[in-house]
Amino acid sequence: MLNENQKLAVTSPNGPIMVVAGPGSGKTFVIVERINYMINSLNINPKNILVITFTKAAATEMSSRFNKKYNNSQVTFGTFHSIFYKMLRTFDNIKYNLSNLLDEIEKKKIVEKIYKNQNSEKIEDFVELFLSEYSLMKNVLVSIKKYNPSTIPKEIFEKIAIQYENYKENQNLFDFDDMLVECYYLLKNSPEAREYFSKIYTHILVDEFQDINIAQFEALLLLKQQNDEIFVVGDDDQSIYAFRGANPKFLLDFKKYFPRTQTIVLDVNYRSNMEIIKISNNLIKHNNNRFNKVMKANNTQKILPKVIYCKDSNEQVKTIINDIKLIKNKGAYFSDIAIIYRNNEESRPYVEQFLNLNIPFKMRNNMSDLYNHWITKDILAYFKLAYDKSDVISFKRIANKPNRYISKSIIEQIKKDNISFLEFMKKNELADWQQEKLVKLDYNLNQLKNKNVAQGIEYIKKVIGYEEYLTTYATVYLTVKPDSFYDILEELIHDAKDIDDYLQWEENLKNFSDKVKEKQNQGFHDGITLSTMHSAKGLEFEHVYIINAVDEVIPNEQNSSREQIEEERRLLYVALTRAKNHLSIYVPKIMSKKKVKPSPFLEEIESEEITINIGDKIRHKRYGSGIIENVKDNLAYVNFFSLGVRNIDYLFCLRKKLIKFEEGNHEKE
Repeated sequence: MLNENQKLAVTSPNGPIMVVAGPGSGKTFVIVERINYMINSLNINPKNILVITFTKAAATEMSSRFNKKYNNSQVTFGTFHSIFYKMLRTFDNIKYNLSNLLDEIEKKKIVEKIYKNQNSEKIEDFVELFLSEYSLMKNVLVSIKKYNPSTIPKEIFEKIAIQYENYKENQNLFDFDDMLVECYYLLKNSPEAREYFSKIYTHILVDEFQDINIAQFEALLLLKQQNDEIFVVGDDDQSIYAFRGANPKFLLDFKKYFPRTQTIVLDVNYRSNMEIIKISNNLIKHNNNRFNKVMKANNTQKILPKVIYCKDSNEQVKTIINDIKLIKNKGAYFSDIAIIYRNNEESRPYVEQFLNLNIPFKMRNNMSDLYNHWITKDILAYFKLAYDKSDVISFKRIANKPNRYISKSIIEQIKKDNISFLEFMKKNELADWQQEKLVKLDYNLNQLKNKNVAQGIEYIKKVIGYEEYLTTYATVYLTVKPDSFYDILEELIHDAKDIDDYLQWEENLKNFSDKVKEKQNQGFHDGITLSTMHSAKGLEFEHVYIINAVDEVIPNEQNSSREQIEEERRLLYVALTRAKNHLSIYVPKIMSKKKVKPSPFLEEIESEEITINIGDKIRHKRYGSGIIENVKDNLAYVNFFSLGVRNIDYLFCLRKKLIKFEEGNHEKE
């Protein structure tokens, strides 16, 4: 059954139509029904209908749903990349032969080679950052000279980008970003191509229109010069891919480009209960750059979301694991549960616990591999050099971390002679300051041998000056804040707790890395989903845990402009609206040994009645004083000093003023 607005979207006459579809509003169902209506009621030839999505999985699912229901395989379904690639092949089959397409691995190798030839000093993470910046530059149709990268210096970016472009041109190669950009230029510069494809695809439908970038949008405008038969579906409140060039303005300004546009709002959420919809609406209304719409709930259950404050990250993990065990014992499937976070690294403690407890899980993103991270390799190099000062490879790795002004020629000579830096000092005349730096390094390495691994990492970090090196590296060689690097050091210290032998620690890290890879490949059907907010888009779960809802995590510390804050707010909105009935938002007060503040977004969504702290001391009129040990729905499990553990309906008690928080406990700072 279609609701009134869904029916309007399906059965409207031809012409430009913009469907603004909120989360859980049945947009895929509407698109499938619209295609069928166009064919059978509006008499559109199915061969003239083009349906564009953003992912291969979405295109396959929509095509499958349509063909299974209506058995018509003449409609074209595809991603922007696949459709634009077909267009390019139609007009230049030789240049755009599949054998000339660079995949992401080949692309990375080429950039690495160009970078190594250009730079004597290695910049860790450079290639990944460069490729992200390069892709964004292409997608927003900006030239190399005019593009201003945000994560790496402009001068270095320009050099590498120009050489990469020249390499592709000389070798007659192209990559995935070129598919979009070169198709745009084909349509722009060739009236023949424009007319040819406009006649084939007279009617175009686009899903997830809020994710469109400039190159894709401009290409669509060129295809629609002949007519304005376009049907787009999107949600400005779920535009979360600015780092790929996506911009909600193309949805918001759609009527400027297609003045006859009919706007239809799908504002009934069939997924989340009314209380989740309520706080989601409260949050997103603080954005200015959006349509003024209010979602309504079809699910009228009154299960309140919870905002739970924890002492620290460790308590957050324990509390969530205990809660998962409780709901599992009550009959929930693991596949009903999702843990959602802002950044990939936040999943690590949950993966560790799930592996230890043999709880099945599936990850929407590959967790960053701590064992193979360059910071880990630097720390291990210090330990290896401490125990073997003739380890030339380790010396080369850390010689200038922090900067000891050891020249490349000295490092290469040590490597060539295969001697320790101490022997090199004896055999060669060095400046006094160089001698002093190496003597100090020798002293530091001797001290390092006397410490356990956790103490050793602290020593490398503070005394040897590795933390200072990370600060310089982040702010000078890259253009990012160093906090994420500090967090990795803290993770390493945590992992090394109570381990005396660095070799044992290294083995533990490797074993953990191998186990994670093994579990990721198993693909459990009934497993807890671990996902970033970005990757959770489009999914739904009965139970959702949003973790680390603290300032500088969400919103992310790197994002401070008004547009960036609005995107961060949209990210949290997406996370909130993944939940059907049970939503828990966790706020640790300490992360990585630092006090943190709750996310400012919490002030926008929460009311006092849904906020409760595990560990809070309360006084009950009848039972006296006690400490809250756990929270489940509207029940608080309280260990009363005189009675032991009792569960109370804390919402009822708050409303009836049967309980109050003891002074100094119910803080959010």
